[in-house]
Amino acid sequence: MMLVQTMATGLLTAAGASLILSGILRLLHRLYRRDYLASWAWSWMALCLYFSFSSTALILGKSDGRPGWAFLCSSLALIAGLAQTGWLVLGTQEITQGRPVEQSRARLLMAGLVGIGLALATLSWLAGDSGFPRTFIMESFRSLLVGIAFAVAAISLWRFTAWNHGIGRRLVSAAFLVYGLHQLQLFGLELLRLNSGVLAEYIHYIGFVEVILQFIVGLGIVIWFLEEEREGVVTASRKIEHLAFHDPLTGLPNRKLFLDRLTQELSAAPRRGTMLAIMFLDLDRFKVINDSLGHSYGDELLSNVAQRLKESVRRVDTVARLGGDEFTLLLLDLTSSEDARRVGDKVLSTLRRPFQLHGHEIFVSTSLGISVFPQDGAEAETLLKNADIAMYQAKEKGRDNLQLYSPTMSALALARLDLESDLRRALANNEFHLVFQPIYNLEAERFDGAEVLIRWRHPGRGEIQPSQFLSLSEMIGMSYELDLWVLDAACRDLRKLHGAGIEGLRVAVNLSARAFHHPDLVRQVEKICSRRELSPRWLELEITENLAMQNVDMTLSALRGLKELGAQISIDDFGIGYSSLSYLRTFPIDTLKIDQTFIRDLTADSGDSAIARAVIAMAHSLSLSVVAEGVEVPAQLEILRNERCHRIQGFLLAAPLALDDCLEFFQSHLAAEEGTQGDDEPLRPEGDHLPRRSAG
Repeated sequence: MMLVQTMATGLLTAAGASLILSGILRLLHRLYRRDYLASWAWSWMALCLYFSFSSTALILGKSDGRPGWAFLCSSLALIAGLAQTGWLVLGTQEITQGRPVEQSRARLLMAGLVGIGLALATLSWLAGDSGFPRTFIMESFRSLLVGIAFAVAAISLWRFTAWNHGIGRRLVSAAFLVYGLHQLQLFGLELLRLNSGVLAEYIHYIGFVEVILQFIVGLGIVIWFLEEEREGVVTASRKIEHLAFHDPLTGLPNRKLFLDRLTQELSAAPRRGTMLAIMFLDLDRFKVINDSLGHSYGDELLSNVAQRLKESVRRVDTVARLGGDEFTLLLLDLTSSEDARRVGDKVLSTLRRPFQLHGHEIFVSTSLGISVFPQDGAEAETLLKNADIAMYQAKEKGRDNLQLYSPTMSALALARLDLESDLRRALANNEFHLVFQPIYNLEAERFDGAEVLIRWRHPGRGEIQPSQFLSLSEMIGMSYELDLWVLDAACRDLRKLHGAGIEGLRVAVNLSARAFHHPDLVRQVEKICSRRELSPRWLELEITENLAMQNVDMTLSALRGLKELGAQISIDDFGIGYSSLSYLRTFPIDTLKIDQTFIRDLTADSGDSAIARAVIAMAHSLSLSVVAEGVEVPAQLEILRNERCHRIQGFLLAAPLALDDCLEFFQSHLAAEEGTQGDDEPLRPEGDHLPRRSAG
């Protein structure tokens, strides 16, 4: 009886240890939200129930008249012990696979183990007190199953933690293995008892052994999570340090780290007797991609650009992202500035290849500036500033090129900065005005339109040509505001022309990339026309061929909105773009304007002449109107008339005219047309009837 009490006390002690370990696991689960901790907490709670029911069954079994209650407790202990195995397996599998086990599979496993427990209990009841010993059925199979489960879990955890240098998980793995071997030993002792009928003395102290093993497992789990906590702190510290010196999107060094490396290399370069170069790189019209496709596409494009830049230079060189679409490169150990130019050409060529973004083929170009140590500066900030200045020179020279820094660029940069400041004040100071270039209809043989052109009358510098400020306005984000001013002024002046008797006149207005891709454009056009009491049908809005193809979906949406208002749509500078001709059938286009570069050599037997003729023929086949720009000599006019070109404009007709001159021009031609009514020959824009090219 004393041995039974000792054994029961040991089992109750083990139940208390299991309960404490289950509580620790539950607390860790609340802190770290790991699902496998919940599974293990249930596993040790089931083990607590197993020890509790086993101890109760042992005491009741030695009492007289309570065999049924003892059997019930033994059955419940068996089911709890098998359930412990199931939750252990579920938790371990989640750790090794990195994801929770499916609920259906988990429920199937637990139901199967409970079924096995009920089957063994039933078999034990049928066996009775004779024949096959009841205790062997109730205990041995459970020990065998638990022993195998813990051994497999130990091996899985050990393999999973092969690259983990901490001792916590290894200690848990070792404790699981020892516990599994312990259960297999109990199975062996039951087999020995079955054969010899001898109960090993070790069995009576099994509960105390369980307490020691539970303590080792609990200690290992606590150490495990303390190590994870420390590892998390170290990882977070490294991540913070990395973010302080690297760009979070591309992983490239940021401005701070780039300048630090540049400063170090500037100190070492004189000792090595070599040169180094700074490249400042900016993607052309990157904002259009962000605005049209979305920032997710823009971010992916920047990541792809960063990857191509790293592939374009050596491992000793540095690629950094300063922010936005600006990148810098540090090239080491150069012998001349031509080495930097060759690398720059390689970078430009690499970035010209199309990028694939979620099924979209995107083309980008790059403006690149280069400064070289020691001739362009001896300090990091100076070299970076000079490379930036050279990059802006590349943009002003048409983009998609590189420029080496020269001292004269600094003066140009200061002048550009002054011009930028003046440009921002020009709208408020009412320094802009419009001029009109007449458009002649060859079919109707009369003037029926004019293209409006913006001019800037600077109070200190005089007249500034559009080529000097339009690209700058786009760079500083003023182009949309400027386009709205041109639209408003054009509608105002056209209303005056109509009121002066020049009826049926339509004006053509160019739209910039920023304006055309602005979501509010259609509403603004409608608002301006309403304020100026002018129907939108008198507007012909022009968009360049390349701009139309930057984002086909957004372009099509904007064109349809403008067409619904009644405005006419024309493609300006047609023929110099790189787009597919299929958009001519897709977009609601009314007019094609042949670029003047093809009209200039129209009288010569050249490819330009063939292109102009082909565009006119194609426009006729698509029922589109065609306008020839830059007509300057009568021979060009005669060829265009023979090719059945619809409309023309250029200096042969008139130079761009101020509003008052334009009114006088149209009134004089209107009077001349009225004077020829009833004659056999209507007025033609040739000979003495045409105003000659004038200065200005």
